[in-house]
Amino acid sequence: MRKFSQKRGASGVIVMTMLVPVLIIGFFAISLANIQRSESTSQISTDLAAVYGGNLLSRESDVDKILSLSEELALRNLIPNANQDSGESPPEHLRITTELGSASIGQFKPSFDSQAKPTNAIRVTAAVPAGIIVFGSRLSHVDVSAHSTVANMDRVICLVVDRSGSMTFDLDSGTWLLDPTPHPDNPMSTHPDVQIQQNAGQWWKGWPHPTRSRWSELLPAVYGLADELEKTNQQEFFSIVSYSSAGSEHRWNHKLKRVPYRTTDSSIEVRPTKHYANAVRKLEHKYSKIFPVMGGTNIAAGIDTGARVLLNNNSKPNAFKTMIVMTDGQYNRGRAPWLAAEDAAKQGIEVFTVTFSNQADQQSMILTAEVGNGKHFHAVDGVTLEEIFRKIANMPPRIFVD
Repeated sequence: MRKFSQKRGASGVIVMTMLVPVLIIGFFAISLANIQRSESTSQISTDLAAVYGGNLLSRESDVDKILSLSEELALRNLIPNANQDSGESPPEHLRITTELGSASIGQFKPSFDSQAKPTNAIRVTAAVPAGIIVFGSRLSHVDVSAHSTVANMDRVICLVVDRSGSMTFDLDSGTWLLDPTPHPDNPMSTHPDVQIQQNAGQWWKGWPHPTRSRWSELLPAVYGLADELEKTNQQEFFSIVSYSSAGSEHRWNHKLKRVPYRTTDSSIEVRPTKHYANAVRKLEHKYSKIFPVMGGTNIAAGIDTGARVLLNNNSKPNAFKTMIVMTDGQYNRGRAPWLAAEDAAKQGIEVFTVTFSNQADQQSMILTAEVGNGKHFHAVDGVTLEEIFRKIANMPPRIFVD
């Protein structure tokens, strides 16, 4: 009986001796898991906050607002039900910092500089306390730090517009506005020759009516796009390409002579520039005073020419390349537009498509945007068209710098 008692005592010592390292390993594993959980939580929180800040950066000019809202989102993800407006202080040792700066893509890796311009990036950093846990109690803590930087990268944008004959159609009827009534932009309507006056309605077949044509609705929308590009924090190059179809048609010119005008499938109206409003004014002047709007609809030709402009050596080689293709109808010349968009996408160009008017072939342009790695939009009027253009201007590509 005594020997049995001695053996039992020895076994207890052995068990206790083995239990100590098991407990130590257990506490270590729990603490390590807690640290890893804190690392994951802090990284996810900073990633989400940086992406949100990048979105704000593309449309907000209030720096304090961008920083505070990004910080609040990070805090909400780190601490459920946290609210900066409640007046409650974050837990001790928890630190969140946000800063704006400039990011660029170098030869080897992206970089971020909080002192450089232009401001196109936001960095969110979170230092989160992770506890060393023993017997369910936190004896100490270590700081787990994570940061995330998101940059809105520069873009080269090419707007590809439809200048086919249907762009002179009346907004309401969807056909030509053959209006012979006197109008200051229609020299035929005020001409002393009665025969010329009687044919004054033909003027609007080539020269778009300044208020009632589809073309007249397009121009304010393009000015809106230019205005929005001025407001963004990125440095965009902007170009304009137009398309219709190759051919020759007779139209009245501004000297009231009926002459042949030779059209091309596509043409470069404005090469890449940072003078956005001037670019639109050049387009407006040409197709109201110099050359009529007419011809068929070769959308693919416009896409191909736009791609050449975007890939030109004078464009920023590291900038993201965006093409906005607008049409009021359906292609009836050249190859299918989605084939051209597919070729453009293979060269790193994202192709957005915008259909304008109820006569536009939306399905074809939806497919064109899909294969072009872009998005499709539809506008029923000029106001909606401008809203779409402004929206696209505020959709700069975002990348995680680190």
